Amino acid sequence: MTPPKQGMSYTTIIIALLFLPLLSNFLTQSWSFGTEPYFRPYVRKIHESPYNPFAKGLKEFTPKELARYDGSSLDRPVYVAVDGEVYDVSANRRIYGKGGSYNMMYVHLLLYDSALY
Repeated sequence: MTPPKQGMSYTTIIIALLFLPLLSNFLTQSWSFGTEPYFRPYVRKIHESPYNPFAKGLKEFTPKELARYDGSSLDRPVYVAVDGEVYDVSANRRIYGKGGSYNMMYVHLLLYDSALY
């Protein structure tokens, strides 16, 4: 006869770790019991650290470079700059691209930003 096992097995620990996010989502509609607003700034700070080798560097655009990404070419993404921040709006190419309803806003922002330089 074998003696009874002491402690928890690895499968019990794995099942518990998989069950906790499901329980959290069921109770709070959040995968982490609603703690994202408390931990997200710290994770972002670590991710954007210059010592992180996996962080992507942000590209800076001049107004002329940004004008190339206006949606006229299908092989390039569509970028829009608002208050110095560049946003990738390629998912809504038909709205922000050539002939789209927000294309005039794009051209106006581009002309306004280029007047500042």
